[in-house]
Amino acid sequence: MCTGRTRRHRSVRGTTDFAQVSPQSPIRAMISRNVLLALVSCVFASVASAASDLPVIFFHGVFSTYEAGDNFVANLTAEGRTVVSLSFCDGSCSTESLLTQVPKAVETVREVVANDSVFDNGYIFIAHSQGGPIARAVIEEMDDHKVKRFISLAGLQNGQFIGPERVETSIANNGVFLKMLVPETLFNYSTYGPEDYYGKMQKDFVLYSIENPDAQYTVSQFNVNRWPQFGSFSSANFFLPVYNNVNRCLPGNDQCIYDQHRRKANFLKLEEAHFFASPADDVIMPWQSCIFGRYSEVDTIEEIETQYNNLTVVDMKETLEYTADTFGLQTLEKRGGLFLHDIANVSHGCWASDDDDTGCSWATVYDQHIYPTLHRLGLPVIFFHGATMTHKAGDNFVANLTAEGRTVVPLSFCEGMCSVKSLLTQVPEAVKALREVVANNSAFNNGYNFVCHSQGSLIARAVVEEMDDHNVKRFVSLAGLQNGQFTGPENAKVSSTSGALLKVLVPQNLFNYSAYAPEDLYDKMQQDLELYTIENPDVQYRYAHFNLNRWPQFRSFSTANFFLPVYNNVNRCLASDNQCTNDQKRRKANFLKLEEAHFFASPADTIIKPWQNSIFGRYAEVDTIEEIETQFMNLTFVDMTETLEYTSDTFGLKTLDKRGGLFASMRSRTLPTCAGSRTMITACGLLHTTSTCTQRLRSFTMELRNLLLSLVACISLVASAASASCNLPVIFFHGATLTYESGHNFVANLTAEGRTVVSLSFCDGVCSVKSLLLQLPEALEAVHDVVANDSVFDNGYIFIGHSLGAMLARAVIEEMDNHKVKRLISVAGLQNGQFIGPASDVVESVANGALLNAYLPETIFNYSLYGPDDYHGKLQRDIALHTIENPDTQYEHSLFNTYRWPQFGSFSTSNFFLPVYNNVNYCLLGDTQCLHDQERRKANFLKLEQAHFFASPNDEILRPWQTSIFGRYSEVDSIEEIVTAFDSLTVVDAKDTREYTADTYGLKSLDKRGGLFLYAITNVSHMCWVEDAGDCIWATVYDQYIYSTLV
Repeated sequence: MCTGRTRRHRSVRGTTDFAQVSPQSPIRAMISRNVLLALVSCVFASVASAASDLPVIFFHGVFSTYEAGDNFVANLTAEGRTVVSLSFCDGSCSTESLLTQVPKAVETVREVVANDSVFDNGYIFIAHSQGGPIARAVIEEMDDHKVKRFISLAGLQNGQFIGPERVETSIANNGVFLKMLVPETLFNYSTYGPEDYYGKMQKDFVLYSIENPDAQYTVSQFNVNRWPQFGSFSSANFFLPVYNNVNRCLPGNDQCIYDQHRRKANFLKLEEAHFFASPADDVIMPWQSCIFGRYSEVDTIEEIETQYNNLTVVDMKETLEYTADTFGLQTLEKRGGLFLHDIANVSHGCWASDDDDTGCSWATVYDQHIYPTLHRLGLPVIFFHGATMTHKAGDNFVANLTAEGRTVVPLSFCEGMCSVKSLLTQVPEAVKALREVVANNSAFNNGYNFVCHSQGSLIARAVVEEMDDHNVKRFVSLAGLQNGQFTGPENAKVSSTSGALLKVLVPQNLFNYSAYAPEDLYDKMQQDLELYTIENPDVQYRYAHFNLNRWPQFRSFSTANFFLPVYNNVNRCLASDNQCTNDQKRRKANFLKLEEAHFFASPADTIIKPWQNSIFGRYAEVDTIEEIETQFMNLTFVDMTETLEYTSDTFGLKTLDKRGGLFASMRSRTLPTCAGSRTMITACGLLHTTSTCTQRLRSFTMELRNLLLSLVACISLVASAASASCNLPVIFFHGATLTYESGHNFVANLTAEGRTVVSLSFCDGVCSVKSLLLQLPEALEAVHDVVANDSVFDNGYIFIGHSLGAMLARAVIEEMDNHKVKRLISVAGLQNGQFIGPASDVVESVANGALLNAYLPETIFNYSLYGPDDYHGKLQRDIALHTIENPDTQYEHSLFNTYRWPQFGSFSTSNFFLPVYNNVNYCLLGDTQCLHDQERRKANFLKLEQAHFFASPNDEILRPWQTSIFGRYSEVDSIEEIVTAFDSLTVVDAKDTREYTADTYGLKSLDKRGGLFLYAITNVSHMCWVEDAGDCIWATVYDQYIYSTLV
């Protein structure tokens, strides 16, 4: 039953059986009119009434409490509205990390809406200051939210950054507010003088954030800091980039991509979002952040200081978030639901209460600006009539809706007999008529609803799909010809009235219905009609009946009907017809601008055939046109959800349905009710019966015999497996700049013993220096291909990896859930990354500067700019900063994946490869997929029976050489200390690293069970692990050290 404000329409007393009332009956006409009016009133009443009376949930700002919402509570409850001001994190708690506040907020909202049915039909969020981004995060995280409208008041939507525009304000305040937000034990603002506010302080705060990822979980200021170096911001800030959907998803991280889509879909459940800002705001910097502005960007973190005075504010529409529509801003705007309010002379606090300092009155701000967003009048209505009718068919809607103050316009672009002409000509006329209506009346500026009947419903849907700038919010189709017309077997016996209607719709000089006897009127006649349509394409431009004919032989229908397949987006596009493909995407996008679409049908409808067509049903398909006649009586009805249009979501039905905006209603003599079904599951227990002692003894004896037999078989199997493990096949991974041929010595020696050896060639030569994030999937595929195509690998195999290939081999082991690697042999493997440290490392690296230049193109990073003195920390720091500032380098070159600089915090978040496979990458709070992947990688590594890692102090390539046995340089607190404390760096033994002590991916566990072997072998150069190199002979290295690990 429809509830809400009273609607002025005539009621019908008593009950009437539609089936017993003739189509021509005045009673039936009156009933039909009132039923339609009641249905449409229900649609509009439930929305308009709810939109005006929705309950409100209020989010306060930083340092505030739930009492900050008192003014809203007092004013809205006075008019009967329900208002809840949230108190999940009041006072000093509100300065805590937003990563911990948002889950609390979600939990609190769930409790509020679950315990009061007034929230069942939706609610409004009002949020002030820091409450703005919290409320938006709740919307994006809460898959089952019913927030209809979001009102953000001075909300920190695009973060905070003290730029040149208002820097004097912060200086004048002596950073008091900043000191309140961030304890000096974390970051001491007091150490900065006025001159430092011009970039130095901001740069240092950024560096601290990057160097100390744990700060993201301490206070909210680190979560909302929107510094203007995008690369580092997108990976080192764990909050704002996530909810702006600009966080980076690593290749293969399907969960990250899924969550981005999910957050965007949740944001787009909003009908409206209002963002308020004021130039008078002296707290939010820049104040335009409240309407998604931000400062322009710089290339490096250093430029935050050096280019500070050149920073300018960028408008929302020029930001990545808007242009790439990352979380839905552009989509919401295009469908008319995004409102940015720039209001003069409103101080920050005045959005929630009076500001005595500025004389700003909250009541004035509320009445003039906020209140109108809380109350929405009913949208105006445009009516489309059906075939053979005129605009007067909408008179009842006009009378009823205008009585409540609504604007209603029944279109008159093609009336009477004009309305039976081709829809291909009617639709452009309808678009033109609509444009004139909405252009000349400001009542349509904020959107409008379509109400349409019969053929007018399909015209109206075509208008929606064609009109790129439409602002239709709600589409109401009454007995609409949505999926065409075809008379099937259940309508084979019809009155002569229906036959007469066909003759009106199509003149007999085109197709003569009179020539068919009653028994041929549907099966044979319809087959002939389809053939006539196919043979005479021009008829598509003459009469609507040919545009609506939805015969059940799809292939011919999709090409010979020029109208319905197009607006159902099932028309065929030739391979080279980009315009056709673009038009399909455009029509779908236009349809999906609708917030709601209501389709009404009735089994009592004697005109639409089948009546289910009005809710997108149709008849089942046949293979040939001939079968339209021969299989006519076997045709069955197909529900909307089983049609191609829905299952393939060709024009958006399925998407609209999934986001809760599709309503397909069947109305018969009584409203249908659904009775739930119950599945009963019975659990059957085992029945235990007693037996005699003799029976028990006999049973025990039999079990013991079987156990002994199993034990003998097991011993035999173990012996067989042990023998097999001596002859396991081998897979070789080559190093950087090398090819599969670098494994030729292993191949020659092991195949001579009858072993199978495969040297992988998935990425040879120059390819081998590209990003490991791109090489790894190729390596996985290559290994899969090898082991799947030769049964010799069925019982397991050995990995040998050299240099960069050894690191890649370990990553394959951790990623490949079904691997059967029994032994990993890493020779001069880059296991713990690369870093040029002090002493001999520097001397040799300066000598090898040409090698570095050759290894890494100067277009990515130019080593040639650095002299010998710079190798004592400056070069290394700059590579670290370049990596942090340019996350895309992780996808450009393997050096950035293996660079293990000694400032752990920034390394763990800015290197996308090595921290992951060392399992020291950061998992955000609540990121269960990240935690699961860490556990999975560790479990895969621990499938190894043995792991042998070889290194040599004479390795002239790896820095430090101990990286091959998991050593690394000691750590520093800040990136700057890479320079200032460079000479103090020392090499840390594998067992002192966090990877070992915390057993992050299994080194310690493998060691404890006797499977980890670390070898430091003197006098072996980097290449001598795979071939002769100078005085170093590979055969000697192989025989003395490597071979024993293979048998």
